Amino acid sequence: MKMVRKHRDPVGTLTERHVLQITRNSPFTTNLYGTFQTEQHLFFVMEYMSGGDLMELTERVAPFEEDFLRFYAAEILFGMQYLHIKGIVHRDIKPENILLDSAGNIKISDFGLAALNVFGSTRITGCTGSLSFIAPEVCADIPYNAVADYFSFGVLLYLMATAQYPFLSRDGDAAATVDAICYSTVRYRRSMSRELQDFISRLLRKHPGTRERDTSNLGRHRFLPRVNWTDVEERTTVAPYKMKKHEEHQTMDARNFMCLEEDLPPKHLWNR
Repeated sequence: MKMVRKHRDPVGTLTERHVLQITRNSPFTTNLYGTFQTEQHLFFVMEYMSGGDLMELTERVAPFEEDFLRFYAAEILFGMQYLHIKGIVHRDIKPENILLDSAGNIKISDFGLAALNVFGSTRITGCTGSLSFIAPEVCADIPYNAVADYFSFGVLLYLMATAQYPFLSRDGDAAATVDAICYSTVRYRRSMSRELQDFISRLLRKHPGTRERDTSNLGRHRFLPRVNWTDVEERTTVAPYKMKKHEEHQTMDARNFMCLEEDLPPKHLWNR
């Protein structure tokens, strides 16, 4: 259950609810089962994703083997393209927002920063998202479209492939990170195949027009030669990572739940 204070971000909260309603038929976005409210809070009853998130998995496993990367790249790409077809730009694609179910398949979550009705030549503005993952055009506050999500996707894959961020400054300075995002050249490890390097480099094109052209047919890229997209859509592809028994038991441990007790409304309001 996700709890949000009404006065914190009412626009983002309503946006997230709208997106979850639009995407309720997608197998690659989190399912919303219902909502309710008290005087001060809104509550989202969401499906339980027992596998945690992609950041937790990255911290344990990265750098990933390429077969591993290929599986998650295909699922994220499919889910992201579904959003874009619906006119939704996520604007905060990062591993913490990619959740895993008990079988290891992904679902995209957290739509509070999303933009809606972005179709055709429509452009949006707003420097929003997580700094390490935002596209150059977003940093520069230039009107942009869904292709900005592809840049974030590229950063995510680079992180999974190398256990490092491609543009994060050594001292963590925000201005230096923005400068790196806009101007720095990405360095690829020799251990990465040419196919993977080319796939990520297309996602990380600095110019949005070039990126849009170079990502227009990613489903047929040579990094994804054997992907059966029907199986991906139907979620019948077996995930390369299997949760161990002790991890399955641990997912139901109370330590994996955020403590919200001090932020809860008075008990007499709970059932309103």
